[in-house]
Amino acid sequence: MRHVLYQGCKYRFYLIGPSSTFVTTAVLGFAQLACALLVSKKKKNVKTDLGNDIVWLLFAFLTVITIRMSLILKSADDLFRENISLNITIDYAFTLLAVFYMARYSLKAKKAMDREAEMRHQAQYSYKNLKQQIEPHFLFNSLNSLDGLIKTKDTATASSFVKKLSRLYRYMIDNENEPLVYLEDEIKFVKLYVDLMKVRFPKGFDVVMDLSDKGYKHFVVPCAIQLLVENATKHNAITTKNPLTINLFIDGDYIVVSNNIIPKETSQPSTGRGLTYISQQYLDKAGKDIIIVQDKESYTVKLPLI
Repeated sequence: MRHVLYQGCKYRFYLIGPSSTFVTTAVLGFAQLACALLVSKKKKNVKTDLGNDIVWLLFAFLTVITIRMSLILKSADDLFRENISLNITIDYAFTLLAVFYMARYSLKAKKAMDREAEMRHQAQYSYKNLKQQIEPHFLFNSLNSLDGLIKTKDTATASSFVKKLSRLYRYMIDNENEPLVYLEDEIKFVKLYVDLMKVRFPKGFDVVMDLSDKGYKHFVVPCAIQLLVENATKHNAITTKNPLTINLFIDGDYIVVSNNIIPKETSQPSTGRGLTYISQQYLDKAGKDIIIVQDKESYTVKLPLI
């Protein structure tokens, strides 16, 4: 419907209603926004580029203006055409206002998506970087343990060791790109790791698990519990006189990994990379952070059950 805004002897004009302007702009603009976000989601490691944003908004604005002006001219009568410049100016102003609000929304949505993609990229990079450091170190120690079994001609234990080592690496490969795994599967993986570590430390190392079957149906970040067990063996002295004991149990909505502290005579400061990776993963997947409690005698990490 057209509304008469002003009528005089010489100047008269009509304006298509503001509601029509906003509806048309919103439909066209947000349709283009949806396409832009869809394309961005398919790209990895997307970063907000101000230049690209300006080009996209300019394209959206020109498209809206072109179609709106075409509709105005097509539906205008002779009287309307006499005042076309004023009509276009007013309609242009309403369209510009609508595009402004659309631009604010689109930029906020795109930046939020960019932040999410950046967090995923950082977490994935941290895991790969961490994995590259852990695997060679663990494999080196495992081969040394296997060599010791071969020298003592303990073929049965050596054969079992190789099979468990193979299953452990198979689990890591199969779940490398999995965001979450069942707690039950993760515990089986941890038990394999503990069995291998006990070959290296036959005395002075023990892992006590007090887990109920109900907790097994929850999810955890893959390799998170194993990383905590490995950190305990790495940063503590393991001797028969002062054994290292690691306790795994469920406390409410958390699985707890706790160990006694046995300082090494010479120890390197921890980089905290493993805990940073685990924390990022839980924040990303569950919106919850891990809980770390440390005193003079024990070190405890609580992982949320998802």
